[in-house]
Amino acid sequence: MGKYIFSGESCTQGITCFSGKNLENGRVYRWEPLATRLRGDEAVNFRRKGENRARQLPSIPQEAGVLKVEGPITYRSNTLLGWEALSGEPLFSNFPSKLPVKERIEKLKPLLNSYRLYHSLGLIVGNPDWKRIYLGAKGIFTPDPVLLNYLASPILLLPPGLLACYPPEVYTGAPLDEKGDMFFLGLIIYLLLTANIPYPLLKGWPTEALLTGKIISPTDFCPELYPDLVQQMKKLLSPDPEERPSSEELGEFWQKAQEGVDDRIREVRRPPRKFSAQGIYRNVQLKGKWGRKIVVTVGGFFFLLLLLTLFWRSGEKFNPTATVMLEEIIDRLSDPTVCGYLLPSQPEIWADLLVAKEKRWEAASLLLSYPLLEVEEVNEVRIEPNWAQLEVGLVWHLWENDRWHTRKTREMMMLEKKGSQWEIKERQKID
Repeated sequence: MGKYIFSGESCTQGITCFSGKNLENGRVYRWEPLATRLRGDEAVNFRRKGENRARQLPSIPQEAGVLKVEGPITYRSNTLLGWEALSGEPLFSNFPSKLPVKERIEKLKPLLNSYRLYHSLGLIVGNPDWKRIYLGAKGIFTPDPVLLNYLASPILLLPPGLLACYPPEVYTGAPLDEKGDMFFLGLIIYLLLTANIPYPLLKGWPTEALLTGKIISPTDFCPELYPDLVQQMKKLLSPDPEERPSSEELGEFWQKAQEGVDDRIREVRRPPRKFSAQGIYRNVQLKGKWGRKIVVTVGGFFFLLLLLTLFWRSGEKFNPTATVMLEEIIDRLSDPTVCGYLLPSQPEIWADLLVAKEKRWEAASLLLSYPLLEVEEVNEVRIEPNWAQLEVGLVWHLWENDRWHTRKTREMMMLEKKGSQWEIKERQKID
């Protein structure tokens, strides 16, 4: 761990952060405090996880797509995590849909190279922190997400349904591995190249399309993408993990991706063939007065039909009724990412809803670190008016390595009665 000099404090997207310079390498880091104060075993596990990750990543290239997270360190009674403060904007605050496709492909290279590095070291990148993916001058970058769930979540609107996109194998209880990483990487690639999520939403959820592999073709949003690149994007999002290419294979393919885009752009931008009445008349090459009469008659008939169609259409106007408008609002409100919609209302109301939703997610993630306890059996060993000795069978449900584990224990408990309440005074495990 290097030594740092802190020079300032700021607040962006509802997050208080500090600026600190590393005295060893001269780089400036962005530091954010933990969302909650950790105690006991939770604090020990957190620090151990950070130290292990730092040990496994001895050095990271300066132009990396996944930034090494430093810390935890203590500053002003805050426990901080930090990463290099590169210049960039959150990906979803100003989506780069106006960037040329070739430039968007180039900006993905640092991220692809980082995934190759992590996988070569036997490491898993993990579930991205979507609100901390940035677009900078040199490409896409994001801090290593392993410890980021301990930080407060920035106030930032995400595309509807994005937070529900997980590798399909996760739904069967399989742990996240390199193939799961490639799914998330494919999702980032699709988002950057098309500015849309790859799945149609059913009542606001992408789950059904995700599990069945029903992917919206990237060319529906971006015609410049050439077939080989589209095929790679679809493979990355395949429900079958074995169909997804490795980070090494994808990196080798990406070297040729720009050349294919250049060819595709020339094909898409090819000027369309122009037709004119004079050209049609000349190509028909009908000779004689009967030929001319046929051409004039057919042309006049189609011209009259066009006039009648335009006259009929001009009288039609669609006036949305109150029922239609209400159905549209209810349909939007039913979406699980309702705060992603800017419905007509006071902005502070939607901001409050977003903050409340984020707090519920944070609370749910924190609860996963605590075991769920179930009392299976209770046997009375000795009962007195003011105390009791019980033999209790317990079932523990623990969330470890991204899945639930169950174990059973038996304990001897001494209980003391205080007023109308019984309190546990002593617990002893029974082998």
